[in-house]
Amino acid sequence: LLASINNPSNWQGDDSSQPTIPTSFTVAAAATTTTTSTTTTTTTSAAASNTGAGSCAVVGYHADSPDEVGVLLLEEFAAGTQIFITDDGVHADGSLRRSEGIKSMTVGGSGLAAGSVLTLSDFSNNEEGSIALSASGDQVIIFTGSAASPDFLCALNNEGTAEWQADAESSSTSALPPGLTNGATAVALDEKDNYAYTGSTSGTAAELLASINNPSNWQGDDSSQPTIPTSFTVAGAATSTTTMETRTASPSSTTTSTTKTTTSSST
Repeated sequence: LLASINNPSNWQGDDSSQPTIPTSFTVAAAATTTTTSTTTTTTTSAAASNTGAGSCAVVGYHADSPDEVGVLLLEEFAAGTQIFITDDGVHADGSLRRSEGIKSMTVGGSGLAAGSVLTLSDFSNNEEGSIALSASGDQVIIFTGSAASPDFLCALNNEGTAEWQADAESSSTSALPPGLTNGATAVALDEKDNYAYTGSTSGTAAELLASINNPSNWQGDDSSQPTIPTSFTVAGAATSTTTMETRTASPSSTTTSTTKTTTSSST
């Protein structure tokens, strides 16, 4: 077309009339531009799936005033996730006793990274009753879902001699929440007023779960409050990778531009 258009013999000229200017052309094998946007998210974890059993661990229990707890997140919790805490016991059928207290929090912002430690003040929404940890024995149980249909994530029992009871027959007792395993995703301690985890604070989620849910790694006291740990490093925690790819293609060349953004809570 360039050769033809720029050849004077292919033009019509007139001093008195206006030849029609062509407005329709077909350009064969013209360059084609294709833009592709691809988003890929990859999540890896060393423990249970995000917000499932073992995605957290209780690391502290203070029943002497002021009450306090520590709940370590072992997975990344996405924004919008509602997390519940209760001192209710669990019946043999897996339902909550619903006679004490339940509070909740909703994860905000860009989510909570693995290694975050929640305390009672983080659970600012009162769902029912009142949480008041008993020096005569009690539980700390964390779950998602709802009080009527809880999905248990982690738990601590501080009643009796390092055991879970067959049923929640009083405000002090509790059966092991369904889906949790004592010594793996839950811990039962010899009854004392106050407890704090004193073991390793760095490792994979699986390593930390094994250490935290081992009663020998806890310090208990009936008169003073051992310091609850608040700083943990979870190795191999969930990692997200986002790839944005743009391609421009023509008959003679292809250009590819790729941008990757990776975020992780630890390496």
